[in-house]
Amino acid sequence: MKKIEIAQIYDYDFSVNVINVLKYLPTRIDYFNCIGNPKTCNILIYLSGCKAKYTLKNGEQINVPDGSMIYTPVNSEYIVEFYDFENDNSCTLGINFLLYDKENQPFVLNNSIEVFNADNINYSSLFESITKYGEANIICHSKIKSIMYEILFRISEYFHKDNFDKYRNISKGIIYLEQNEEQRLKINEIAKLCNVSEVYFRKLFKEYSGISPTEYRNNNKICKAKSYLKNNDLSICEISDLLGFIDVSYFIKVFKERTGITPKEYRKSFENKSRDSLF
Repeated sequence: MKKIEIAQIYDYDFSVNVINVLKYLPTRIDYFNCIGNPKTCNILIYLSGCKAKYTLKNGEQINVPDGSMIYTPVNSEYIVEFYDFENDNSCTLGINFLLYDKENQPFVLNNSIEVFNADNINYSSLFESITKYGEANIICHSKIKSIMYEILFRISEYFHKDNFDKYRNISKGIIYLEQNEEQRLKINEIAKLCNVSEVYFRKLFKEYSGISPTEYRNNNKICKAKSYLKNNDLSICEISDLLGFIDVSYFIKVFKERTGITPKEYRKSFENKSRDSLF
């Protein structure tokens, strides 16, 4: 399944579907085994007054201290034991959810279990709040979803800041590639903006985003091109020029590589859908 780094969802267009919210007390159940029965949802758990030990399918063990959050992606398989409950109020607060990108394709935040130190940001009130709404007689789905967005935003903001500090010396280039629509500058010119070599810029940007600057730029351009093709009457040539492609042939080539069809075919498919909706 597609993976989007946690830091990247800070400014990523995505949607979340909260399946359920669960509060487990020490008197109920403290041991789960899903090996052979992979999880169908992402899970985010907050430990309040207890610890946890995860044993993975390969035998690897992960010990999780009190006050931490644990993220387990779709298709995870593990045994987890919760222990050292401090008192009767100790519990685990869990959220089962799915994530979708703007093309409505599912994605995960990591391909394996990840533990977050929650001491830096107070998540307990958010988890308590989302649990309260999740256990209400009349469930307010919009409120639950809004709190979930806030939790994910806070996590991503923390990692985004760490990433941005690490890549501060190419920050001008990152901002240019993320926010400049026309993208007229070549990669070597963007590197010059940052006072670094092109090779160093390409290396560091790929660490930051997971893909090369060229791939990142073209992905953004194609997303914008789709919007233009759906929502206005600009010609293919005008869209190509507006997005800074060297010529319309290259635009068509890149568009087809990423979508499987030409810009003309993409536009026609939406025109057909629009006509069909009239009948």
